[in-house]
Amino acid sequence: MGWARTLERGRLSTVLAGLVAWTAAACTPAVAVPKPDTFDLWASLEWFQVSDTAAVAEGADAEAIETFEETSVGKVEAMLAKAGVIYFGERHDSHLDHGVQLEVVSRVAGNAERVPGRPASFVLGLEMVQQPYQAALTGLMDGDLDWRGFLKASQWEARWGYDAALYEGILRQARASGADAIALNVPTELSHAVAKEGYAAVAERETIPALLPGHERYDAFIGRALAGHPGMSDAQVERFKEAQTLWDSGMAKVVADTLAQRKARMLVLAGAVHVARGLGIPERAHALLAAQGKRVPYVIVRPAVPVGHWRLGCGPGCLGEFVYLGTEPL
Repeated sequence: MGWARTLERGRLSTVLAGLVAWTAAACTPAVAVPKPDTFDLWASLEWFQVSDTAAVAEGADAEAIETFEETSVGKVEAMLAKAGVIYFGERHDSHLDHGVQLEVVSRVAGNAERVPGRPASFVLGLEMVQQPYQAALTGLMDGDLDWRGFLKASQWEARWGYDAALYEGILRQARASGADAIALNVPTELSHAVAKEGYAAVAERETIPALLPGHERYDAFIGRALAGHPGMSDAQVERFKEAQTLWDSGMAKVVADTLAQRKARMLVLAGAVHVARGLGIPERAHALLAAQGKRVPYVIVRPAVPVGHWRLGCGPGCLGEFVYLGTEPL
């Protein structure tokens, strides 16, 4: 999840940070495997697993897939090629995750010449940048801003806070591939206000994205995460759920609007909780598209294990059409 460092103080940040840890710990231990002499991030077959009933899910019909078997890189790439949207649930501070993301961008974005003002055929959607700062992303992709200028214009340090160097290569590759980049996240001020006061109170005085309905499993999923923070009143729990729903709803609306307005493929980079089981961003985005008569196949990608662990299998925490296994580089 994407709370900036400056927002990690206080109960709000503590509780929502706990959601990340809770999700990361969901995988169950399995047999360890030795570290290879050389680690090829993409081409080593053992790092990829796919559902043994893998089929690209469409719209809100996507189900969590919890049984995996080893697969080939070719099959992984075939799944990516079928998807109109690839949702990548990341660990924000993971070198491994961002390395795999870079490979995905390199392999699926194509190599078109970028023409400023003309919609690209590939779009990179980023939780890391909040919607009011879209101009910073556009400036970077158009070449009007250098990297330092982009970080300043997007208020990266204050609003995201994770190491910008982890994302630099991804954005540079997307720009080189002629891609567009879209800011997904709602402003921090709104999500924090909802967690503190409740959605209705904030909506009375500010323009705020609608809370899009989700599957009952989503509510249970967030409820289980919040259960690890005793002492919260029922009202506090509901406000935190509203804040999480606002977060996912706002990003889903941007994804749906982008896909409805142009013929393009999209890679969405967001925290693992936002795409787990398809219950956060994906179900809402594709419900909006379905209401317009559009069905866009998608896949969910996420790491199988917490940082530093080597496992051949995993339990319900995998939560993706396919997952990859590996460890952080030294």
